[in-house]
Amino acid sequence: MIKVKSVNKQSLIDFEDSLFMLVESVDKFDSGKALYVDAIIVNSSNPEDYNRIFKAVRTHYDPDVYLTPIFAVAYKTLPYLQENACDGITDLAKYEQLAKRVRDIKENMGQLYLQQQYANSEEGYLYKLLQFLFTRDTSFAPIPSRHSRVNYYFPLLSDLLNDADDHTAMDILDAGIKKGYLSEGKMFDKVHLCDNCGSAHHNLRETCKNCGSVDLEIRDLVHHFKCAYVGPETDFIQEHSDDLMCPKCHKILRHIGNDYDKPSHIYVCNTCDDPFQDPGFTYHCMDCRDSKDIHHLNEHRIKNLYLTTKGKYLVLNGLPKKIEKKSGLATDVLGIYDLGIFQSLLKQEQARCTVTEGSSVLGEVHLTDPGMNVLSRREMQILQGELSMTLKTYLNEFEMVTSVNPYCYYFLLINPDDERIEKIKDVIEYNIQNLIKSNVDKSEIEVEVDMKPISEIGEDFEF
Repeated sequence: MIKVKSVNKQSLIDFEDSLFMLVESVDKFDSGKALYVDAIIVNSSNPEDYNRIFKAVRTHYDPDVYLTPIFAVAYKTLPYLQENACDGITDLAKYEQLAKRVRDIKENMGQLYLQQQYANSEEGYLYKLLQFLFTRDTSFAPIPSRHSRVNYYFPLLSDLLNDADDHTAMDILDAGIKKGYLSEGKMFDKVHLCDNCGSAHHNLRETCKNCGSVDLEIRDLVHHFKCAYVGPETDFIQEHSDDLMCPKCHKILRHIGNDYDKPSHIYVCNTCDDPFQDPGFTYHCMDCRDSKDIHHLNEHRIKNLYLTTKGKYLVLNGLPKKIEKKSGLATDVLGIYDLGIFQSLLKQEQARCTVTEGSSVLGEVHLTDPGMNVLSRREMQILQGELSMTLKTYLNEFEMVTSVNPYCYYFLLINPDDERIEKIKDVIEYNIQNLIKSNVDKSEIEVEVDMKPISEIGEDFEF
């Protein structure tokens, strides 16, 4: 049964086990009240109403507020951006699908690690974005927007950033890809940003290479078949006649295709009178007023992005603790090393492969399992040691394993062939899943194994 109660022009709709806030007057909207409801439904066709609600909700400090689902009442006039930035479109009569969608999002929100401290604001924005994608269980899809300085709206990120910092959203996404939290999908567009202010709002124009003027005139080139003279059409124009006359042989050109043709055109600068066929191309930024050659524009590819297993691990367990990176594994098993020693041995192997053209491979194992969060610290340490020793059993005596934390492991294969790489990957995924399920009640374990030649690993690789 639906129960409706009006509160300051914001109706509270109680449907089954979900409480919706129906917002019809944005002037009265208070984002703090979103803490006490399960979702927000906006009943408006005005794009600015949505923009204000997105900004108020997504910039809130509490994850129970900034992750609140926002739905839109269906209007034919609702712009594409606002329609796609919402969690769904509905009407005021059917709440079954909304209630199910809200339950799914709320269930995912209940699994999150509520990280509160970040190294910098960009890291915090990325963390919140990963939370957003996890709770929605969807890909990240930038939305075209003529009101954005970069011509795209980035869900959640654009609301966290000021208009002048829209280009920073792409840097944050690139950082997420580089760290392995996001994977790239299909590219569907490109934007070219001013290298001074990061704006995509600029005017492209042909420019004189001699004096830099944009005051150019395009003139047709005329080719006289009989004498082979080629020149701009102005050379053929007579002062007191509409007929074209060849300046070389003084013949009248009567029929295009028979007497002459126009094979191309030429630019003439009205400032310095310089003629040329290939002008320069410059851009004039509408925001910072800078003018440069178009080669100075910074190209960014617009793609769909997906949350990786490593990204899921991050939002379920928080940022890695420094003590976890420095702590070693309590084991005397040959080939299992703490992270610092493993990093040194990896660099040594990289140097060896450079000289000998070896093909060693770095393996990375990431686990995601909300059920592991209920284990005690001692149980997690024991499980971490068991998983490390299990990984080592699949390797040769001279190969090695390390662990960053109970959810993340690395191992080094020395010059393996393709068949061994695939076999080890399958064995690790299968056996670790069984090991976790036998030790963790109600396990929902996901195991992701990634193999990468160490020749492709740069010096800035992050464990």
